[in-house]
Amino acid sequence: MAGDTPGGHAVVCTAERYGPEVASPEGIEARTCVLTEGRDTWARTGYRNASGGELRAVLSLMGPRGRTVHTLRGRGRG
Repeated sequence: MAGDTPGGHAVVCTAERYGPEVASPEGIEARTCVLTEGRDTWARTGYRNASGGELRAVLSLMGPRGRTVHTLRGRGRG
């Protein structure tokens, strides 16, 4: 299967793992995917906002020792 690397180049992935699709009662749907090619691994999340409302998102990344970084995107921010 083909995927996009963090640099935006199309590659043939040696492994793809998809998480379950999740949905809110308001109509927001999301699904995550982890892709691997050789020694490189990256993740992506796709979402669909059928609610018609503003969508605020928080990205949380966790490192191997449990250290986390959070980024907020939405009203009044970037």
